[in-house]
Order: sequence, then structure tokens, then C-alpha cells
Amino acid sequence: MSTTCCRRRRRMRKFGLHNAPSVPGNVLAVVDSKENPVLPRELAQIDTSFLTSALGHENPGTEVSAVTLADVRQGTATSIRLQLDYAENPHELPGSMYLKGNFVDHDFTSFAAFAAEARYFQYLAAGLSDAVVQPRAYFAGTDERGQAIVLLEDLNAQGVRFGDCEQPLDVDTVADGVRQLARLQSRFWGGRGLEQFGWITDVASVAELMTFLVQPEHFDDYIGRDRADFLSPALRDRQRITFALQAMFDFDATLPRALVHGDAHLGNTFQYPGGNLGFCDFQAVGRGPYIWDVTYFLTGALDPDNRSVAERDLLSTYLDELRRNGVADPPSLEATFLAHRRHMMHGYLNILTPVEMQPDRFAVSMGARFAAAMDDLDTLGSFD
Repeated sequence: MSTTCCRRRRRMRKFGLHNAPSVPGNVLAVVDSKENPVLPRELAQIDTSFLTSALGHENPGTEVSAVTLADVRQGTATSIRLQLDYAENPHELPGSMYLKGNFVDHDFTSFAAFAAEARYFQYLAAGLSDAVVQPRAYFAGTDERGQAIVLLEDLNAQGVRFGDCEQPLDVDTVADGVRQLARLQSRFWGGRGLEQFGWITDVASVAELMTFLVQPEHFDDYIGRDRADFLSPALRDRQRITFALQAMFDFDATLPRALVHGDAHLGNTFQYPGGNLGFCDFQAVGRGPYIWDVTYFLTGALDPDNRSVAERDLLSTYLDELRRNGVADPPSLEATFLAHRRHMMHGYLNILTPVEMQPDRFAVSMGARFAAAMDDLDTLGSFD
């Protein structure tokens, strides 16, 4: 491993992308007790005893008699498709579901991310099921040893098509997603009510990671790679990019806060056979400026031609949905459009994100759409 790579990994650990040694404060942990299941730390511990205990929390009387780990995918998180047999199944639970958890110790894992998704499904998902289409969770929990487990419905069994960064959506489907994000955000508009969930952090906490991406050594490395060949000269100027990124942070701090998905890109969506859109992967859920999800989703999900024609209408659709859901005084369309222009910096950073976190395929597809939008909308000039 090169010295540069080692330094980069040490920096990424500094920004919270490595396993935390302990559970942060304000945590409702699932601990080892008679009432709660012991969460597995190794794949071999995902057995009938654990699954019977976990599924029995919300579905009493359930007894799993056999389990097969049919599809194990080791990424930032581990995702495992489980095939289940039941000795007792009074609630008619499905024969397959997905388990997500922390089973890999590497430099790009984060207990905070695993825990955020588990707590989202523990405390928020049910109350937001009429706002946003999302997978059903059969169990979610964390423990004091740094594990977080979620058992989710097997969407593949529903015939869904997962979002692909190289396959943009049509405008009507994006409008559906924008309305869902508005309904999600309207529940805690202005941050009201979020104080009861002490585990919810501000998405501004990722600013340190974003700032790392524009440091000279890292920026010069990635901006010189083939993945960045399409960028215009202005978008290759580190000083201008660094200034604009800090200006975006400062501007974001003035915007209304809300509960945000946090990572609402195309790859974290799915569509049912009938075309209905849903959102998944709530590992980055947090409190943030309202524009965080809206711009990131619609810009990344549309090809540039459709985005340039439809983006004002989509922002208007978003604001109308806020009003329909009880937000009495949402931002104006012009204020929202300015926020949209400026928040393109968020998606631009895909080009600079380490390959260990995002492969070139994702970085180029997403980065190209945001770069086109930045040029079209003069994002850099909007901060002058």
C-alpha cells in the first residue's frame, strides 16, 4: 500500500468512516437480555435462535426452523439475503428477507451510519409510511458493542427494479419522488420535533469529509484522472471550487431545516412493476437544509436536457406539496431556485469521492449530470 493511500485512509478514519469503538451518546441500545436478542457479530451467528428472537419482537409466536444465507454482499455494509423456514409462522412472514449489518472491519465502515438506519426503522419509519415509499422492516436494533442490524423485506421478491446511476428517470417519476421528499420533510419542518430523537445528527457533520475532498493532494489526484475529463476549466479550478463549497456551507446554514434522507441519489431508489418510486438505504438520515435532498435527487435522476426543462416545475411541485402537508410559509420559488443552483456543489463532489467509496461508474454518471447543471446554472457565479 502506498504512503499516499495510507495517509488517505487515516484521514477518512478521522472523518468517521471507520468503525466506532463505542456507541455514541443518546442511544437506545438493544442489549443482551432475556427480552432482547443478542445481535450477531459474525455471519455464523445469524442462526435460527437469533432470527426467532428478532422476528418475535413484533410478531410473537414466530419460530424460525432453518435459515440459509443465500446471497452475501460485502460492501460498506454487509447485505445478506436470507431464506427462511418456519416451525411457526402465525403472522405469515415471508420466506425471504434481507439482513443489513456491520460484519466487515475496514476503513470505510461507520457504526454511525449503520445505527442511523436501524434507529430510523425503529423510531421513524412507521410514522412516515404514508409520506415516503420505503421497504418494510421486520426488526431493527443496535447494541452497545457497535452492531446495528435491520431485517428488511426482500424487494426483489416484489419484482422491483432498483435505480441505476446510468439510467436516468423520466420527469413524471422524478416528480413522484420530489413529492415524497416534500412529505417527508414537512413532518419536521423547521426542525420542530426532531429534538426528541437525540440520535439524529446534522448532515453538516459531513462537511469535514467534503472539505477533505478539495484538499490539494486529493483534489489534484482525482481531477487528473480519466473520470474527470469532461469537466469544464472552471470546474477544475480548485480555488474556485473550494471557495464555492465553503460558500454553500455558509448558505445552507441560513436555510430551513428538516428531516432529510441524506443520500437521496438514484442508486438509493427502487420502482415497483407499476412504476411507483420508493427510497431505500437510510444510513445518512439526519437533520439538514431542505434543499439537501431535493437538488441531489432531481439533478442526479434526470438527464441534463430533461433537468434543464423541468427543474423549475419540479421545485414548484415540491413547494406545493409542502403547503398541502401543512407547511404554512415555505420558501419562495425564487429562493428555492437559488438554493438549488448553489447546492449543485454537493453532487459535484461525486467526481472527487474515493474509489473505495464510489466506483468510477457512479462517479462519472452522477458527476457529469451535476457538472452540466453547474455550467448551465452558473453555480460558481451564484456565489459572487
